[in-house]
Amino acid sequence: MGRDAFGDFQTPPALAAEVCARLAGAIGPGAGSKPRSSNAKPPRTPGRSPGLRFAPKTIVEPTCGRGALLVAAHDAFPSATHLEGADINARHLAAARRALRGASLLRENVFDGRWRDRLARAVEPILVIGNPPWVTAADLGALGSTNRPRTKLTLEAKTGRAFDAVTGRSNFDVSEWLLTEMLRALDGRDAVVAMLVKTAVARRVLATAWREGRCVAAEVCAIDARAHFGASVDACLLIVRPGAKIARVFASLDARRPTHSMAFRDGQLVANARAYAAAQHLRGDGPAWRSGIKHDCAAVMEVALEAPLERAYPLLKGSDLIRGVLVPTRALVVSQRAIGEDTRQLAAEAPVTWRYLRRHRAALSRRKSRIYQGRPAFSIFGVGPYTFAPWKVAVAALAKTLAFRVVGPHAGRPVVFDDTCYFLPFPSERAARAAARRLERARPLLESLVFWDAKRPITADLLRVVPL
Repeated sequence: MGRDAFGDFQTPPALAAEVCARLAGAIGPGAGSKPRSSNAKPPRTPGRSPGLRFAPKTIVEPTCGRGALLVAAHDAFPSATHLEGADINARHLAAARRALRGASLLRENVFDGRWRDRLARAVEPILVIGNPPWVTAADLGALGSTNRPRTKLTLEAKTGRAFDAVTGRSNFDVSEWLLTEMLRALDGRDAVVAMLVKTAVARRVLATAWREGRCVAAEVCAIDARAHFGASVDACLLIVRPGAKIARVFASLDARRPTHSMAFRDGQLVANARAYAAAQHLRGDGPAWRSGIKHDCAAVMEVALEAPLERAYPLLKGSDLIRGVLVPTRALVVSQRAIGEDTRQLAAEAPVTWRYLRRHRAALSRRKSRIYQGRPAFSIFGVGPYTFAPWKVAVAALAKTLAFRVVGPHAGRPVVFDDTCYFLPFPSERAARAAARRLERARPLLESLVFWDAKRPITADLLRVVPL
């Protein structure tokens, strides 16, 4: 299904029916109830969780689109007396009105926050269901949409997040913003929130809720986003309700048993609560892991290993570390020894490198990232004294398994890494190998924390929990 300028994927009716069957079977007394106006056989429902009874009086969808989820929710919970929906797209809303006669459907921008007032007046129990836009604020800008959250710059952003802002780390998912605001608005209410979102968004939403002290339990049920939406992304149905701070993870919408549970421990979300409890004793305050060099111009900055440039260093990439290839075949031009260093000094210290970079000034000046604006010519990032340490323990950030590689000098020069790697610097081989052994012993701890389906499973924050 295509995505429009509001960044939304319309929910297929079949998926909407599966979602609501899950809700009715897992948390409601209406499991297996006959659809209100359909001859189709209802989908098989999972077994009901013991002790849970939920019969919503109000069903709300803040981004209802054409109404597929509202229709399915009304079928699953026919006792609901208040059915409310809203959408900014007039054509979608007209289709929803045809499918849901008698429901209260309004045209509005979800980011204006008027849904907060309606939730405050809603009759409990409340079911908030939906499929909010699966895009980031930056994605909406690229789509030409002005329909975005109106956010305020936090004190943290003003004082310490300028670099994150320009590199994209401060970009946020629209659905993450909406779900977080929804859970805040419903705090203390008899309410269940059920949303189709990217799995990474579900995790961040839960981490925020638990960090803020919210007593909510969750189910995270995987869905096939490619089959339903044509989207190559890990996605799920996130169900949040009042309860103990645990999230059971299910392999599908009709799975009866969870594969594992997530939880919030020691100030962070852990991927496997049981495994973490067994390995928690290995945790401590570890050293800061360094990222490899960011340059955004491989055609210029990556050169032949034999290139006669004074500032060319043997290079290993994340893909090399994943494959266990530890002998460099390329080199990287390292134009600075520290972030912000004046590159004009290369003219005297490394004249061949200086002339090479000047010949390619046009290509380097076309780098799009704002991090290079206002910086010395030919600037790079992720460089410092640690870059030139003779020995390192390195790991690939995009790897799907943990593999710590000990890397020493090549042809008498320190090896450098690209920005898909993290590493620790060491003065000697002995120190590097001792650290690698310690990291291997802490593998159970790290594997209890890592989310392998993430775009960047291994992060500096993850690695830092291992003391050396």
